[in-house]
Amino acid sequence: MRWAAPSISTLSSASSRPWCNPAQIANAVTIDALAKLVPVSQIVLGSDFNYRTPLETVRGLAQHFGDADQRAIERDNPIRLLPRLG
Repeated sequence: MRWAAPSISTLSSASSRPWCNPAQIANAVTIDALAKLVPVSQIVLGSDFNYRTPLETVRGLAQHFGDADQRAIERDNPIRLLPRLG
């Protein structure tokens, strides 16, 4: 399958609200603060690899969020943001 950039209309509708990447905040205090400020529907898994591993971020998220929220953060929300990648 060839990769194709998302259309401008897809990006503008998906990005009308801010999206948050929890890379570098894989600890209870910062993840708790993020969860109070931003709905789970606007959090997407990201990485600042070389500074913190993706596994550290996933473990930090697992300490705060349940299975359904983790699936949204790690898979469903990024697909909503970039549906062609789903």
